[in-house]
Amino acid sequence: MKYKNWSKFLISCSGIKDIMTKPRNCTDLTSSQRISYNKIIEKKSNSDEISEKEQKTLDVLQAKIDRFNDPELSVAAKKYLIKRYSWSKYNRGTLPTEQKSSFIIKGNELESDGISIVKLRDKVDYEKPTDFISNDYLFGRCDIISKEKRKIVDIKVSWGIHSYLPNYLTKLSEKYWWQMQGYMELYGVNKAEVCYILLNTPAHLLERERAKHTEKYLFGEIDSEKYEEEMEKCDLCYDYSKIPSKRKVLTFSIKKEPIIMESVYKKIDKCRDWLNEFDRQHTLNKKILTSAADYAIFSKESSIESDSDLG
Repeated sequence: MKYKNWSKFLISCSGIKDIMTKPRNCTDLTSSQRISYNKIIEKKSNSDEISEKEQKTLDVLQAKIDRFNDPELSVAAKKYLIKRYSWSKYNRGTLPTEQKSSFIIKGNELESDGISIVKLRDKVDYEKPTDFISNDYLFGRCDIISKEKRKIVDIKVSWGIHSYLPNYLTKLSEKYWWQMQGYMELYGVNKAEVCYILLNTPAHLLERERAKHTEKYLFGEIDSEKYEEEMEKCDLCYDYSKIPSKRKVLTFSIKKEPIIMESVYKKIDKCRDWLNEFDRQHTLNKKILTSAADYAIFSKESSIESDSDLG
């Protein structure tokens, strides 16, 4: 999508989690802080005079409450926005197929097989939308939808059984939960499912994995024992034909939570303001002044590793 006016910027459903992530140290009051806050508020409501110290405490606690309820954009949100900005502003494309991970390629190639399995399981003739849909804030396209059942389903093809089975032990990821909320809002349905599906890995992707391990072995990155172990995995760990079909689909059900969308739309307004300012600064491209106070050598604290250090 091309944007001349970032005030009309749309968030993808898959990006809702990123923009809704709270910034670091943005927390609600602790139990002891809540007690102190309530005591001071009660004292004021009774028209009792509070001390200067109590007023300062109240100001600090109120600021913490206000920030928790209406935080600034997080680092995760800004990273998402910059990525979308670069795509929209400069038509930066996606990676060519040969540079995509085998996990992504398998998911894309076998999505139709996963859909067929869910259709057979539910005995429902789901539709697969071909076009993206949008409202004034969001855009997206679900995998399949049943208009009669008022339900959408998202298909996640697992790379292997070692990544499929752990889903039984964890909750659905926040990214997918928020994504489904966005889809339900766009399609006007009340139920959604995320289905993890275990399917055999295509032969060409197994050969690709074998080639990776062979290259690592030839360049001395792994020893012969590790090489043989990895090659054995390729031979044995990606054929699941003997596992009953009913055990190869794991489903998470999600209900629509209409009340949260107001906060999502409010956050998107903040994203739009931020993008307009970012675009202005980027267009001006002025020199950025640095200050010694911003660097650890001149501060009371030593340098602390940040997420950005990870690349």
